[in-house]
Amino acid sequence: MLSYHKEGAMLGAGSNSHEDGDSATSPMGVVQGHAFSILRLVDADGNKLMQIRNPWGRGEWIGDWSDDSDKWTKRLRNLVDWHETKDDGIFWIELNDYVTEFDSIYVCRDFSDRKLWHCLEIDDKWEGSYTEGLPNKANPKAKMELNPQYGLTVSKPCHGIIVLRLKEKENRTSAKQYGYFNM
Repeated sequence: MLSYHKEGAMLGAGSNSHEDGDSATSPMGVVQGHAFSILRLVDADGNKLMQIRNPWGRGEWIGDWSDDSDKWTKRLRNLVDWHETKDDGIFWIELNDYVTEFDSIYVCRDFSDRKLWHCLEIDDKWEGSYTEGLPNKANPKAKMELNPQYGLTVSKPCHGIIVLRLKEKENRTSAKQYGYFNM
């Protein structure tokens, strides 16, 4: 998470689901089955803290590192540059508590800044004799080598992201597969 945060990715969190949906809260005040924004990740004197926002603007974590927690010292508040203590939906939580209260992390990257990203786009079609698909119950003899393939040569260590998209009706595009590699 920290590397995504440092790269400028927008981060979100999904709380554990509940049969009552987002009308239920955990015993520690977190709305269940709900999406939150992760605003900041901070290591303050060895405390791995996350600042999280409930987009409803109300309802917060009430455990350690909450607004009124006795763990906050003046020094720690200054280290994270945080002084608010009102129920505004923004709260701090320690990483170990986060993994108990939340079960999902969402990462959103903006690839529009061409200064940060080198992009190569290839439009192609998956049709004709080179459309075997994956071997499955319906087509157990499908051969992977008969599917479209592309080669990628990496000449130096780098990070990369490959996005495969399927164009849908009315020229809408949706990401169907997503891959991240580190070389």
